[in-house]
Amino acid sequence: MKTKRPPLLIVLSVLSAIFIFFNIYQEMVYLTKKDYFTGSEYFDHQEEAIEKLDSSDSEESMTIEMKKVEIEMRKLDNENYTRNHGTFLFIFTVGLISLLLMYQLNIKGVGLYAFYSLMEISNRYFIYREIDGFFQNYVILNIVLSLAFISAYYSVFYKLKKQNENA
Repeated sequence: MKTKRPPLLIVLSVLSAIFIFFNIYQEMVYLTKKDYFTGSEYFDHQEEAIEKLDSSDSEESMTIEMKKVEIEMRKLDNENYTRNHGTFLFIFTVGLISLLLMYQLNIKGVGLYAFYSLMEISNRYFIYREIDGFFQNYVILNIVLSLAFISAYYSVFYKLKKQNENA
């Protein structure tokens, strides 16, 4: 008898696939548009956007801070641009492979997904660790979400294992 995929596995797989496909697309854009993101045109555009915003408005002051962090991230990123984005492309491809394994009900996909999550977080931390405040919050949030998804995937496979033992 063929094991049916649990609905939770399908939901988790779809959510993870959306995230991974978006990031693969984003990394490919970064790699193909290197001249724009590393050139002065990008920084000039961001600084113009900051100048147009009103710093007395609380929402716009938050936007200004986020744009400043984005500029700082871009400057750090440009130091090893191709290596950084090539590494992220590889990491997200590993994540995609782990999703395919889990969708085929292979438990090894959970371990590979945990490895992918760890590599994605550690790589971002390695590149952007010099940015204070804002980025540390991003890392913490990403760790919490990754642990939640890994735990959910593991619980799905644990229940499948119990069902197969009882059958």
